Amino acid sequence: MARKALAASTFLLLSISLSWVGVAQLARAAEVDAERLQARSVVPLLTWANATAWIFLALPHMLRRARAGADIPGTGARLLDFVTTEAFKVSHPPRFLFIALTTNFSYIGALHFLPASLNTAIFSSSPVFTLLLQTMFLESGWRGDAGSQGWKALSVGLSVVGVLLIAEPWHGSLGGSDLDEQRLRIIGVLLSLFSALGTAIYQVYFKQTFGDSMRPEEAEATPRGVQQLCK
Repeated sequence: MARKALAASTFLLLSISLSWVGVAQLARAAEVDAERLQARSVVPLLTWANATAWIFLALPHMLRRARAGADIPGTGARLLDFVTTEAFKVSHPPRFLFIALTTNFSYIGALHFLPASLNTAIFSSSPVFTLLLQTMFLESGWRGDAGSQGWKALSVGLSVVGVLLIAEPWHGSLGGSDLDEQRLRIIGVLLSLFSALGTAIYQVYFKQTFGDSMRPEEAEATPRGVQQLCK
């Protein structure tokens, strides 16, 4: 049983990673072709599609509430019972949607300046920001002995060095075209880092807002993407 669960989790993780890389590659290709053929950017369209597609993840929860015998009175207010739980209130979606839209726009926008592989590599620094934010805002973030905290600090430092080595901001001369290319590259790197920061904010804010207030059945009904963000 444990092996099946491990295999299923590994398959799910690999599927998410593959789909994420595929989305980045296709988005980059669409942006390059749109810029070349129409002198237009598809960043707003892709941001809208990527951010709003997560709405469909609420359908299993709605079906579960309907099967549980939730009634729909004539008042429109009770319709919210199908998209809320005791922990997840109607005031939460606008806040998380704002963070998700901003993060997605930054990530897709970075593809206008960077290759998909480089953008994905820089975005992978998100755990660094998550570690720093949880240390500052979550009580569980600063628990642990000095040794574990030291290893966390070391991992953060190595991650920052890795991002610098990937971005290579020192490349480029002072020539006109090379300087313009370097500036565009820096803009892309900043957008990618901002999207990584937004993802970390989303995750830490989610944990700070809900903590362990969700019952197991509510946590299962909450879409995995809502808990971890649209990557």
